[in-house]
Amino acid sequence: MKRPCRHPTFGSTVPKLSLAGVLFGLRNWLRFMEKLSTFLLGAIVGAALVYGSLKYHLVRANDGFHMVAKSDAEFAGAYVDIRNFSLEDWAKHPDLAAALLQADKRHLVNEAASDGVRQTIDNVFDALNSYEDGGVPFRGS
Repeated sequence: MKRPCRHPTFGSTVPKLSLAGVLFGLRNWLRFMEKLSTFLLGAIVGAALVYGSLKYHLVRANDGFHMVAKSDAEFAGAYVDIRNFSLEDWAKHPDLAAALLQADKRHLVNEAASDGVRQTIDNVFDALNSYEDGGVPFRGS
């Protein structure tokens, strides 16, 4: 009869490890590390996206996307599509207009504002043309 191995200090029995047990433990450890590295990568990417949305405006204009530094660190205005901005929209987003002017991207503000004015004038002319054709006069909103 074999005697169980006793730990010299604690006096308890120490289980004998087999090669299969070691490999099974190693496989579990590698799975755990794979999941941990995936989690850490996701956390790093998420933190980078949060930092970017706090520090920059992502502006979509007629000529593409532009990254503009924000003046205040807040989530508002992280993504703004200015392709159809009117003058009222610019009045609602003064921080974006200031950031674009500070970043020397005045052409984006000018293009969007002129497009908004042009669209308003077109709406007025369309309303006048429909009135001349017997339609209801334009009353605005």
